[in-house]
Amino acid sequence: MHPSLRLRGNIWTFEKKVKGRRYRISTGFSKDNREAANRRAVEIENDILSAKYGWRNITTVKQWLLTYLRTYTPRKARGTQRRDKAAILALIAEMGDKAIADVTKSMCQAWVNKRRTQLRSKTYVKKSGEKRTVSLPPVAEGTVTRDIATHQAIWQQAIEEGILTSNPWRSIDREGYESRDRVLSLDEEPRLKAAVSLKMARFVDFALGTGGRLEEVRTAHVDLAAVTVRFHGKFDKVRTVPMLTPESIVAARVQIETEGKLWTMNPQHFRDVLARAARRLGIPHLSPHTLRHTFATRFLQAGGDIYVLSKLLGHSSVSITERHYAHVVDADIIARARQIRLPSPGGAAEGATQSATPARRRRAS
Repeated sequence: MHPSLRLRGNIWTFEKKVKGRRYRISTGFSKDNREAANRRAVEIENDILSAKYGWRNITTVKQWLLTYLRTYTPRKARGTQRRDKAAILALIAEMGDKAIADVTKSMCQAWVNKRRTQLRSKTYVKKSGEKRTVSLPPVAEGTVTRDIATHQAIWQQAIEEGILTSNPWRSIDREGYESRDRVLSLDEEPRLKAAVSLKMARFVDFALGTGGRLEEVRTAHVDLAAVTVRFHGKFDKVRTVPMLTPESIVAARVQIETEGKLWTMNPQHFRDVLARAARRLGIPHLSPHTLRHTFATRFLQAGGDIYVLSKLLGHSSVSITERHYAHVVDADIIARARQIRLPSPGGAAEGATQSATPARRRRAS
């Protein structure tokens, strides 16, 4: 929720002090419409900042990036907000104190090159209080590509706000990349479910049978009678998909009967549980997105149509689905093509080939 929102009676109100002046502006939305009020609060703050000083007092990279993070990022989907924050903080660490007008294309490209080789780690705190640092794979090319796209948009917005006259990120190339998402094998699946709690095992079954994103699963609505689930996806798009495995149906029913609701723990908890289980089992890293990727891969391998899969996953276009799962589709196309026997000129080519062999032998003798 926007930090400046306050309830006045039954109406959400924007309250904030800007440059010595306190603003109190009604969003026009009631207590029950918090999401709409949050979006309106972002717009109000944007209008105040633009009217007050047009953000022309911004001179450093850090000032602009943090302003963008506060003003525009809250309008985006939760996953995009997380990626925005990661890309912004990474760039602030490298060139936050530089004058924004002095940033050049070569400086941006140097940051991209360094980002590609950046090593990562994560520190866990055990119940005993002991800290443990785990090495993670280097930053993926897909992450770098998204970072470039993020900064291209952020710096273009700076032009529209009158802070800059040119975008140094505009001509930075975004390289093609293959998804490095892994698939949970059928052998690993029962081992994983045995290594986590019953509640988490139900989550695994549900995700593998529906393909929902982590944020979507936590806010989903299940219709057990229709055997469907309604996801509230990116950009406020709602889609209804079937639960495609018996295990996912049972998982949803038992979860609702046990707790009266679906899985609502902190998203990071899901990620940590799966990552720790993978380390204990000695298998490659697992994340909630691995389960979604596994669902999609299994769907295609079972003969599912990629257009239908695109709708099930909630992708904005089938081209996005093709980019992530082209390798699965290509393998299926090759396998199906090999089952086809095309006719040869003159009819029975196979018989002609067999009859020609003795003739060649006679000439050779």
